[in-house]
Amino acid sequence: MIAGIQSNTLVRRATFAAGHVAIALTAYWLLLTPLLDIFTDRDEQISKQNALLGRLNDVAEHETAMQEMVRKAAAEFDLGEFLAGANDGAVGADLQTRLKAIAEAGGTRLQSVQSMPITQNREVKYVGARIELIGTLAAIQRTIHALESGKPYLFVTAATLKSSSPVARPDQSLEPVIDAQLDVFGALSPKAGSGR
Repeated sequence: MIAGIQSNTLVRRATFAAGHVAIALTAYWLLLTPLLDIFTDRDEQISKQNALLGRLNDVAEHETAMQEMVRKAAAEFDLGEFLAGANDGAVGADLQTRLKAIAEAGGTRLQSVQSMPITQNREVKYVGARIELIGTLAAIQRTIHALESGKPYLFVTAATLKSSSPVARPDQSLEPVIDAQLDVFGALSPKAGSGR
């Protein structure tokens, strides 16, 4: 009888211990595992936010350099790289006057100047003129060089060159004379007026 009571006590103790172990494991899986997942997720979020903060700090460190680049880009509009005027007609008239002066300075004779339709490539508007020149090959070359190397920036987008028949005297050797037709365009300043 004592042996039965003792074995019964052992069974009860083993059952008690096994029950508590089962309760502890259940509590671990139901309570502690989700808490550990929450802390792991929070650690991942914190590391992501730290990485983002590092990138934002890098951007903030470069802010003054970026602002300086924006200021320089804005200042370029005032440096004369673009054609400017109160409206497109005034810009076109100014371009024609400028082309006449460049042609004469290059040693060519200006035959005619004609406005070209305004073109647009994305956000940039271009004002142009067609000029007809007569001069020696060297004078035409100087004129084209002066057009494309000065400010405001001008672009020769089309050129037609043909030999002109000079009145030659037998006692003089003349350099060949060229008739040139040039289409010249310049970018309109974004600050310029858009009226016609």
